[in-house]
Amino acid sequence: MSKSRRRKSDSGWLLSIVAGLFLIALGLTLFFLVYGRIGGVHAPAGGLANLAILLSVAALIGIGVWLLVTGRNRYRRLRRLLRRRAAVRSKSDQVRRLDQGFYITAIGGGTGLSTILRGLKEISSHVSAIVTVTDDGGSSGRLLESGNGVPPGDIRNCLVALSPREGIMEDLFNYRFSQPEELRGHSLGNLMIAGLTDITGDTATAVRDIGRVLNIRGKVIPVTLDDVTLGAEMDDGETVCGETTIVADRRGIRRVFLTPPDSLVNADAIDAITGADVILLGPGSLYTSILPNLLVPGVIDALVHTRAPVWYVANIMTQRGETEGYNLSDHIDAIVGLSEEPFLTGVIVNTLKVTRTTAATYRKGGLSQVETELKAVKKYNLRVVGLPLAIEDGFVKHDADVLAQFIAAGRF
Repeated sequence: MSKSRRRKSDSGWLLSIVAGLFLIALGLTLFFLVYGRIGGVHAPAGGLANLAILLSVAALIGIGVWLLVTGRNRYRRLRRLLRRRAAVRSKSDQVRRLDQGFYITAIGGGTGLSTILRGLKEISSHVSAIVTVTDDGGSSGRLLESGNGVPPGDIRNCLVALSPREGIMEDLFNYRFSQPEELRGHSLGNLMIAGLTDITGDTATAVRDIGRVLNIRGKVIPVTLDDVTLGAEMDDGETVCGETTIVADRRGIRRVFLTPPDSLVNADAIDAITGADVILLGPGSLYTSILPNLLVPGVIDALVHTRAPVWYVANIMTQRGETEGYNLSDHIDAIVGLSEEPFLTGVIVNTLKVTRTTAATYRKGGLSQVETELKAVKKYNLRVVGLPLAIEDGFVKHDADVLAQFIAAGRF
């Protein structure tokens, strides 16, 4: 439709209403002139003449009302059309804005990674989540024991977090069966990932396919497709194996390692690191979510040689079974100590102090807010950025929107 024809179509409702009002006014004026004896005019004596005048008045008013109704309906249709156009334009603008966003790679696992992904998906459609695959508890552990690919729990959480239809999809994918006995405790999302892995014979393909179903903004990438086990050497020199066993052990952790140590890195993970504009490490469990990714051969080498800045998003609180008593330097030392070559650009720390009530709750479990002393920052010559990241909702988590806006501003 040409612009001139579109303008005529858009303004047609107004012409109909104006014409309708004019005809109604004309009909009423004729009626009152004749029968209301306005201006000295009297009703005609003849029956046919009288009928003709009444029919003319009725026709004028009837056509006027029809034009009014037609104009109103055309106006309503136009409003609906304009709303649809605005919605399409807004959607198109959003897609364009997200497509112009930075290429962001976030590395981690657990709830920490999925939390920040919810903010990152609002600023870019180029988000790559590199996820650890050492979870051996709950539904993931049972599926891992059955030999069905890698544990899907953290992968599922990240897929849901990157979906624009997060609400209903989160409820669906996180739904846990209570019956029958064989399914009790399994989440529907885990079973879908395991089922697609069985169908395709490849975990990476299964994850990509579910990502398409969820229309996720970005990619979820298992750091390795091999069956690996996380082990830890405790402070007293004893070795324990299995993520859940490590967390349950209250002894301090000296170091963690993977079995087998020569697992193959997922090539997509290397591509995501080398092709990124910015890389976020964490937040999340230091020894069971962050370090396991770095232990896969090839990951640290890619971080060393990437052009993108690598930022550690520091944890706000210490964690039971992993980092009781740790300060910021302890966290950074554990990360940087994995490589002889520097790969960390800076650290993003929280500037808010948690409330006394929340602090008291954590203190009952022997936990506290991570002290953000800057000894390690100076030691490793790291940049430091402070952001108001702490959100309290029964427990403390990172404000994904604040972090996303920092990235979107390109201040990294």
